[in-house]
Amino acid sequence: MDTVIVGAGFAGVSTAYHLARRGAHGVLVVEKEAAPGMHASGRNAGLLRQSSDDPEIAALLQRGARAARRALRDVPGSIRRTGSLIVGRGISRLAAGPNARVLDASEIVKGLEGSALFDPDDAVVDPQALLQIFVEGARSRGVTFRFGERVTAVRTARGGIEGVETTKRKIAARTLVVAAGAWAGEVAELAGSDGIAIEPRRRHLFRGGIDRPEGRSWPFVWNEEKGVYFRPEGDGMLLSPCDAEPHAPAEPEVDPARRDELARKVADVFGMLGEWRLGPGWACLRTFAKDGRFVIGPDPRVKGLFWVGALGGHGMTSAWAVGRLAAQVILGRRAPGPFDPRRFEAR
Repeated sequence: MDTVIVGAGFAGVSTAYHLARRGAHGVLVVEKEAAPGMHASGRNAGLLRQSSDDPEIAALLQRGARAARRALRDVPGSIRRTGSLIVGRGISRLAAGPNARVLDASEIVKGLEGSALFDPDDAVVDPQALLQIFVEGARSRGVTFRFGERVTAVRTARGGIEGVETTKRKIAARTLVVAAGAWAGEVAELAGSDGIAIEPRRRHLFRGGIDRPEGRSWPFVWNEEKGVYFRPEGDGMLLSPCDAEPHAPAEPEVDPARRDELARKVADVFGMLGEWRLGPGWACLRTFAKDGRFVIGPDPRVKGLFWVGALGGHGMTSAWAVGRLAAQVILGRRAPGPFDPRRFEAR
């Protein structure tokens, strides 16, 4: 193999897809789970949101959202153009999609107070449907996938990647792409890299509801100032307290205290909409760099080692654009720009 990608979430699969599109041969994706998207890529809320207070990230989100809408338009039930409503202080700092506009929140959701950024192009997406499009696109272009294999060692020679070992085989490779989400740091350490700090953080999602029949047609609503959001889900709602507690790279358990936190936030921020009910929930791990930006590009210390991660919960929306950028960087056709992992070495 020429290139081994560790991780079959959005970051890894999209990178493989774009490498193959650009003529790369010998691309292998290794995933320790039995199927793609078993962690954050498959457990997120499916929010196709284009806005961010970081204009560089927003540009990737907008390109990724356009590609996702194109890819899913012929897949029944995979995308709902709900729009988004971002409320709270600071909306003026957000870089958003071309059709976004500021308005009174009550124009979109009756009873909701304050100014809001409304983007009619944002949507709710089936994450697994979108991920599968990347998987099938990569496979059709010659990418090989190995599931149920964990990378146990990385072989290096003369400061560069020579190959990897998994629980099932030894693989020669000149390029290793770390796209392992919360486990990225562990994989990079096997290759001798310890200069990039990637922190996993736990986030919870809970099912719930409100006695507002028209709520099914609401956009997803996010209060960034208070850190809470909801979106329609069937006859109910899906809600998050936007928690971001540091967590070891391991299967996260649900913390009951986060449900209590969510109840307080919902009552404070969305209580004017009616009486809310909260049900069971789940958790996943999102990863962040210390400066909050994505990490895409070559490792500063190990030749042939590349990072694609720290997407901070934006992995689904940014997937197409992140994979495209990563592939161009790996093939030497573009500089990583503001996402370069080497930016941490300069500090």
